Amino acid sequence: MAGGFVEPRVDPVSSSMFIIFLLFIKGQGLSQRERHLLHVEVIALQETLGISYKDAAHRLFMAEVERIKKADSAAKNFGAVRQSMASMICTDIMSPILAIDKGELDGYVLKDGEWCVEAEGREE
Repeated sequence: MAGGFVEPRVDPVSSSMFIIFLLFIKGQGLSQRERHLLHVEVIALQETLGISYKDAAHRLFMAEVERIKKADSAAKNFGAVRQSMASMICTDIMSPILAIDKGELDGYVLKDGEWCVEAEGREE
């Protein structure tokens, strides 16, 4: 606490750090502003945790690496779910729709909550 106010906590995985990290990976040079933002985040983490500049920078770097790994894993998992849903639609839903479109179910009626052949439904 400084002067009665709660000191802000440092988010080691901030969006500005992520953008800077992506630019660094792509081989693009960092602008002066981006270098300054990165430096400020490292200093804030260093002061918050009482660690060296090198350790703070390494923590931020590793946090970004983990964030990217999680994003890749999530993308793969969503791809698997999407593929599963597409497969389910093709196998479980398309056959009945095609049967209806071909008129294979035209002779059936719903009676008392059950489907029965139209001729059987009239007899009762």
